[in-house]
Amino acid sequence: MRLALVFNPFNYKVHEENIRIVQKYFGLFPPLSIAWVASIAEKVGHEVIVVDARTLELSKEETLHILKEFNPDIMGFMMTTYMFQDTLQWIRYLKNHLKIPVVVGGYNLRVYPRETIFHPEIDFGVVEQAYYTVPALLRELENQYPNFDNVPGLVYKINGQIFLTKHPQKIDFDMFPNPARHLLPNCYGYFLGMPFWL
Repeated sequence: MRLALVFNPFNYKVHEENIRIVQKYFGLFPPLSIAWVASIAEKVGHEVIVVDARTLELSKEETLHILKEFNPDIMGFMMTTYMFQDTLQWIRYLKNHLKIPVVVGGYNLRVYPRETIFHPEIDFGVVEQAYYTVPALLRELENQYPNFDNVPGLVYKINGQIFLTKHPQKIDFDMFPNPARHLLPNCYGYFLGMPFWL
């Protein structure tokens, strides 16, 4: 499958202390959670891109153009509580044009799995670590008749009804592959096969 992972820009909130200082000096950081998901999917044979729209200062329209070029089967987003509304807006825009499933992950899912998946734009949520959940989800999506009960640590919807599967596997972080930093916009790297400088 072709998985597109998007790290969208987010706005600093008005209640945040020292907002001007934070906004000016907070800096950019690599979305390592997304890079780990990418490496987990790549390890089991899926084709993955990471669109770091925040670092590259991409608009929704520019991001959509990149995604259309890649032609993904599914899109993934990190859904933290802090950037929830910003991410939801991006999901709404991109899904309206691409009409493909959306999977989200992040700490917000551990606290509010059902509330997160309630939004019609979101199809799946990774409640625990992605190591077992993401490969199992992509495998089921390749089946003609997927059974998402086979996917550990997943929250999903069928006809508006929300289901949450158990996650019996023990997480061993020593088994995790290194984050897919080659998919991130580093000082010099490749983005869709094209070299670029930041």
